[in-house]
Amino acid sequence: MVLLGHRGSGKSAAGNIILGREEFEVHGEDVRAAAQQCVKARALVEDTRVSVIDTPDWFQSERSPEEVKAQISSCVALSAPGPHVFLFCVPVDRPTHSEMPALRALEGVFGPDAVRRHTIVLFTRSELLPEGAACVEEVEAYISSRRPEMLELVQRCGDRYHVLQSKSRQISGVKELLEKVQQTVKESGGGFYSCSLYQQNQEEVKTIKRDRQNQSHTLDALRETEEEEEVMSAVEKSDCLVSAAPAPSLLHSMWERTSSGARRVPKLLAVGALTGAALGVFLAGAVGGAVGAAVGSVVTEVGRRRFIKQKTE
Repeated sequence: MVLLGHRGSGKSAAGNIILGREEFEVHGEDVRAAAQQCVKARALVEDTRVSVIDTPDWFQSERSPEEVKAQISSCVALSAPGPHVFLFCVPVDRPTHSEMPALRALEGVFGPDAVRRHTIVLFTRSELLPEGAACVEEVEAYISSRRPEMLELVQRCGDRYHVLQSKSRQISGVKELLEKVQQTVKESGGGFYSCSLYQQNQEEVKTIKRDRQNQSHTLDALRETEEEEEVMSAVEKSDCLVSAAPAPSLLHSMWERTSSGARRVPKLLAVGALTGAALGVFLAGAVGGAVGAAVGSVVTEVGRRRFIKQKTE
C-alpha cells in the first residue's frame, strides 16, 4: 500500500495505525520537519503480511521537478513490481480545494487506471471535526451532507473510500480497510498495479543484475586464469631441475594409467596429484622424488583452495 496526499493529510499517522506501531515519524504541517523521502515498513496485520510506503508531499509548489522526480522514482523502487493499492489521504477537517488537482497529477504520473481502479480515498483526522463525530456513520453523514467536493473525489476513485479513526489510541477500522483493499485487488484483476514506470524499473533491475553476473563471471575467469598460470609456472620451474625428460609417448602412457583412478577428483586436485606422481616416477633418485613432491604439493594446494571456494559458493 502506498500512502499519498498533501503535507498534514495524516499519511504517516494512518500508516502507523495500519501497522499497529509507531513506524513513521509524524510531522504534521511543519514544513521544516516534513518528510523528504519515501519510507517503507512491513508488519503482520490481521494475519496478512502488509507493506506500507509513506511518501512526501509531491504536490508542493515549492518542490523542484528534480526533487519530485527523485521521490517518485524512490516510491516506484520501494513498491516494485507494483502496489496493490494507493491510499489517497484526505483530512475531513479542512478544505479539499487542492485534492482534485492532486488526483489529476497522479493520473499523469501513474496512468488513469491507478486512480480509477487502484486508489482508495482514506479520510483521516475525523477526530478533529468540530462536531466531534464519534463513529464512522457520523463522519459519512457529515461528508455526504456538508462536503460534496469530497464525494466527487470518491467518485473519481471508483466509489472507494474508508474512514480511518483513531481516538485515545483506540484504533478501529483497520480490518475493514484491509478487506476493502483485498476487494479492490480482486476487482482490478487480482494482481498488483503496473504501468510504464514500473515496467521500466523492472527492466533496469534486470539489467543491473545481468551486469553484476557478468562482472562476477569475469572475475571468476580472471582468478581461474591466474591459478592456472600459477600451476604452469610451478611445472615450468621444475623443468630446470630435470636433466633429461622422459619420452612423450611414455609420459602420455603413464598419464592415461594414473588418470583413470582420478576422474572423480576435482580437476586441479587431479592435475596436482598426477603431475607430482609423473615427475616422481620419471625423475631418478632423491632429487627426482623431491622435485615431484614439491610440484605436486604446490599444484594440489592451488586446486584445494579453488575446490573449497566452489563448495562455499
